Amino acid sequence: METNKKVNSKKRSVFSVDLAAYKLPLFRDIAYNSKNWINFGKDNLFPVYLVDLFNQSAVHNAIVTGKVKYITGRGLALKSEANSATISFVDKPNPYENLDSIFRKMTLDNEIHGGFVLKVVRSRFTKKVVEVYHEDWTKFRRDKNNKERILHSEEWESKSSSVSARKANHNPKIKSYPLYNPKKNDKVSYIYYSEYRPDMHYYPYPEYVGAIPQIETTIEIASFDLNSVKNGFSGGTIINLMNGIPDDDQAEEVEKDLNEKFTGSANGGRVVVNFSEDREHASSIEQINSNDLAERYTNLEDRVKESIFIGHKVVSPMLFGVRTEGQIGGRRELLEMYELFKETYAIGKQSTLLGVLNNLLQSAGGSPDLMVSELKPINPRLPLSDEEVSALISPEAKKKYLATTYGVETVDNIKVEPDTTV
Repeated sequence: METNKKVNSKKRSVFSVDLAAYKLPLFRDIAYNSKNWINFGKDNLFPVYLVDLFNQSAVHNAIVTGKVKYITGRGLALKSEANSATISFVDKPNPYENLDSIFRKMTLDNEIHGGFVLKVVRSRFTKKVVEVYHEDWTKFRRDKNNKERILHSEEWESKSSSVSARKANHNPKIKSYPLYNPKKNDKVSYIYYSEYRPDMHYYPYPEYVGAIPQIETTIEIASFDLNSVKNGFSGGTIINLMNGIPDDDQAEEVEKDLNEKFTGSANGGRVVVNFSEDREHASSIEQINSNDLAERYTNLEDRVKESIFIGHKVVSPMLFGVRTEGQIGGRRELLEMYELFKETYAIGKQSTLLGVLNNLLQSAGGSPDLMVSELKPINPRLPLSDEEVSALISPEAKKKYLATTYGVETVDNIKVEPDTTV
């Protein structure tokens, strides 16, 4: 009698396809790995992940670039009393660009990542700062063994890495540099600025970290829409395979194949092709959802946009070229929203960035005379509409205007025609 055979082997007639479970990509920046650097998020590639979000989400991109425009304004300007050393350094902080270009780049990095990196070069003889360069934030990591140094590499990502599948390089070539200290005389050093956040010791989170799931949602919606159009078919389905009930191993294999081929936004609207021996063994496909998934995704997009605006501290989406349904407002309201955004957000960012640059100017022999030339969403000097004029001027001014211009007077807002009898 044979033994060791499976008895009462269980078979499943119904199986489910597991949906993807999303987790906010938070991380602990602690020195627990065996390498010289402190890992920056999952696979040490959190900064690259944030750049991917910036490049792929239209709403997120519009808000970030809009913030940069309002913070940097029309560009850097100097106070009238700025000395020649200051003017020279602002015009040419390095052989390739002016200080305004550096200002815009560090602002963009700060809005995407919550920090920026500058390379500072001192003179061998005078020890003054002679050159400043903007550096790519994604290329730097903190040194695990020395808090006063920073590590640079062009190889944090594996050569086989791609936008759709980021992979870490566990053995990159790295160079170590000292962090900038105005009291020291390092020939080359780096300013590594990161915004404060509780319980983060080495790396920052961006301002909008709480809205990252919604930003990813807009990317997936766009992907679904595009693939639905390309495939020309959409809808949720149950696939009934009528070739008998498989055992657990076979069922798991089918689940795996379906997950890989037909789930996710990249497969929006894919058509399932079934091969069967005859009609009796043919698979049947039953519709779960009606073909209104595109409309449902659109409604979802409207909801997640609001969360993205909140995550970015946006007081009015119209300031960033994003119009929301039912939103109205004239020039006056837009200017009011701009003033609110400027006071609650932009000025604070400008103060931080200008503080760093003004300190470098002083170290270069100049004076801290940098300021930002303001940029408003619209020209406040444009002609006002009749409604805006009526709302702005007093009743007395209206009466005087009518009397002077048209030769008529008003009594309790009732127009009185002038006497034309002879």
